Amino acid sequence: MSGLRFGNSSNIGTLLLVQIALVGISSVVVLTLGSVQALSWFIGGTISIVSNSYLAFKLISRRSADPNRVLGMMYAGEIGKIVITATLFAIIFATQAWVQPLALFLGYTAALLAHWLSAIVAGNRN
Repeated sequence: MSGLRFGNSSNIGTLLLVQIALVGISSVVVLTLGSVQALSWFIGGTISIVSNSYLAFKLISRRSADPNRVLGMMYAGEIGKIVITATLFAIIFATQAWVQPLALFLGYTAALLAHWLSAIVAGNRN
């Protein structure tokens, strides 16, 4: 995943892989509570992965040495990430009445925790 590096210390590919693994494994664990909860958890985690993937690819698609341009790209990426997240949640709630909101938001939150886990994983590899 060396092609997904942004900067010298951040590994975006590691973050996305940790998120995917975390959502997959935790969804299987949540399956013990029921299939609706597990699917809701999985959908929530997937929303986080999709929005983070947008931000990641926005950041690695255009490299610039100008700090103002980099900051602008980061702001634009974060705004896009928020819009994508809100839109996906709205679509799910509008079209899927069976979704368990608590499991959905906990799955989303669990995927966000991957930011910390990926830092630990990346730190152990260096």
